[in-house]
Amino acid sequence: MALDCKNEIARIQEQQSSLISGLRSSASVGQVGENLVQSIFSGLNLGELQDTAKQADKGDALWRMGTMRCLVEVKLVAHNLSASKDIQKFWANVNTGVRSGRINAALLISLCARVQGKRKIDMQLHNGVLVVFASREYASSLQPSELITMAFQVTSSLWPLFKTAVPDFSGFDMDAFQKQMQEVSKRIDSLEKVAASLQKEAAALRKVRAELISCTGTCE
Repeated sequence: MALDCKNEIARIQEQQSSLISGLRSSASVGQVGENLVQSIFSGLNLGELQDTAKQADKGDALWRMGTMRCLVEVKLVAHNLSASKDIQKFWANVNTGVRSGRINAALLISLCARVQGKRKIDMQLHNGVLVVFASREYASSLQPSELITMAFQVTSSLWPLFKTAVPDFSGFDMDAFQKQMQEVSKRIDSLEKVAASLQKEAAALRKVRAELISCTGTCE
């Protein structure tokens, strides 16, 4: 049973990596990333995620949870995020949403490229709103589905801390935030270690399988 589970996990990981790799140059890359986020979110029970990808200056989705109205932007790029094309566009959408009163939080999820200068899960306060960043390297053992799940869970956990702050943020509980970030970082490290271990075991098992198949053919 344990062997079957390990093989299944390895197979799923290979399929995810293969899917992303094969779609790198496709015109539908953005839609694939957005669909993956929608699919993962649907199982989290964290409010409602409305598709806004075809609406100008509104990001890819609007996440509503209680009093939170969060702009969500998803990036699925081959290598590095473009500071001018990807990051500046995100900030422009955030600023537009804040000025109109449409949003009071924002979340950027980058599935295959790290956001420069940010931790895998990071946060800042910008123009009076909570902004969360979630990103991973293409070769990271942390899977896209795991990153997406943590991005929404962390944001939903930070929101109660943030919404109690006064306009100048003097009421923001920075100690609680730092503790939350430390716990997230530890969880990411743990997941990556487990995934790396499973990948090594899966590679060894594939080698054994190939040898058994070869042996069977020889014996016949």
